[in-house]
Amino acid sequence: MPHAVRLRVYDLHSANKYVRWSGMGAFHSEVDVFDASYGFGAPPAEGQVAATQTGVYQTNHIVTQRTLALYRTVDIGTTALSQEQFGHILSRLMREWPASSYNIRTRNCNHFADALAQCLTGEPVPSWVNRLANGGGVASIFSCLLTSNAKRDEAPTGQQLQPAPAANAMPNPWAMNSAGLAQQARGTRR
Repeated sequence: MPHAVRLRVYDLHSANKYVRWSGMGAFHSEVDVFDASYGFGAPPAEGQVAATQTGVYQTNHIVTQRTLALYRTVDIGTTALSQEQFGHILSRLMREWPASSYNIRTRNCNHFADALAQCLTGEPVPSWVNRLANGGGVASIFSCLLTSNAKRDEAPTGQQLQPAPAANAMPNPWAMNSAGLAQQARGTRR
């Protein structure tokens, strides 16, 4: 049975409404599949995460919408993969996407969403999602629009990202080890 794969795109800054006409915007994205959202982000603070600790996290869109405004949901396609097969793919991606490799212009949440979407469906995410980062010099012009409070994917030195509230029983994306998250994706427990 095919499973829907969706991309949830969130505004990182209120200034997006003024630049959307140009095909630009500062966005955060996560891929929804198997009733969960998967994304990629930087470690909570510089020096706190080992080079091998994954930047891949699992959440749900309701938690993300507490801090970012949902801009659009995009249907990417469907996947015929089972949860177990997906868990194996997620395990591989978790090794390939350590938190220490995060770069706002060259390896951000949108790059990860594209990689995951292609693994699941063979289809890329729409190019406009990461156009700002892929715009080279344009990214530096708009980087002043991103305040540290609006940047979910990058924590400036000495500042902490806000973890998901414990009331939702969602794992802290940087505290969960690769095996635990992959087992959750496969629907198994330790």
